[in-house]
Amino acid sequence: MHKSGFTLLELSIVLVIIGLVVGGILVGHDLINSAKRQNVIKEATSLQQAILAFRLKYNSLPGDMTNPDEFFGPYTWIQTTPAYRANGNGIIVADYEGADAWNQLNLASLVAGGINGSTPISSYSDRGVWSVGVNSASRVRNVLVIGGTQGQEWNARPLLPSLAAFTIDAKMDDGLPETGNVVVESRLGPSQYGAGSGFDDCTTATSDGEYLREDAAAACAISFPLNQ
Repeated sequence: MHKSGFTLLELSIVLVIIGLVVGGILVGHDLINSAKRQNVIKEATSLQQAILAFRLKYNSLPGDMTNPDEFFGPYTWIQTTPAYRANGNGIIVADYEGADAWNQLNLASLVAGGINGSTPISSYSDRGVWSVGVNSASRVRNVLVIGGTQGQEWNARPLLPSLAAFTIDAKMDDGLPETGNVVVESRLGPSQYGAGSGFDDCTTATSDGEYLREDAAAACAISFPLNQ
């Protein structure tokens, strides 16, 4: 009785097809990740421009505006504690003025979403959000942060793999987590972010740290300056 089997040619064809399928999946994965990183850059640029436009129009930073009633009619503060509301000092305090910042940007028709203090969602991930707050590292400045949700939505939490954070930083800045305009953020306290301290899975633990550049789990939250 004759038994038929695969010839070497047939096996070669099957292996080639498998290789093409696997290669196509990997290429598709890379293309998706590249598009997601590019969307972060577009979102950051758009939000930076919106906040700049708000300042030029109202002579105040969103959230730090002391007289929103004059522009938006009867205003209901998102921050319910009067002592923590805007004081017009040019600093957006993350936990106190951050929610009102998005609300006011929405009322000014400059940012979609942000209704009732909810932070804009990033297309990078279903748990990615944009936040605003003051960075208190070596230079005090207001920053725009992309991070993940956990508890209060304007907390800086890991969202981006370190490779994604590096790629975005390299495209927009110097590719280093602790210097330049794009920096790694991690939580310092109830009202501010701190550059350079990073997360264990985001950067190397040296004084001149670098991104680990791993395409793995969420590791980094990064910030972009709000030039004012």
